[in-house]
Amino acid sequence: MSKDSIDFLTRQIRSIETFIEKKIELKDGYKNLVTICGIGKILGLTIMLESGPMDRFEKVGNYASYCRVVSSQWNQQRQVQGQREQEERQQVPFLGILRSSGICQTL
Repeated sequence: MSKDSIDFLTRQIRSIETFIEKKIELKDGYKNLVTICGIGKILGLTIMLESGPMDRFEKVGNYASYCRVVSSQWNQQRQVQGQREQEERQQVPFLGILRSSGICQTL
């Protein structure tokens, strides 16, 4: 692929991102979210729109569970037993980044 093709596609991507940002009501944490390495505009918008208000998650574990990254098992009384919060943080290191960036202060 030529540099001209890459430059053209890069301009197209930026144009699409700008168009989408103008159409969506951006939440306060969005600007912080896109400062995280590896989270661009589209992924940031997806996280913002899919997760909803972050203050609805009482702890990191609640958000990790919502994201379905916490394993759980049924015990004999048919109750779900999840992993401890420390183990959840190890599985989902980006939650600590989100918390420290001010996006998920309640997590």
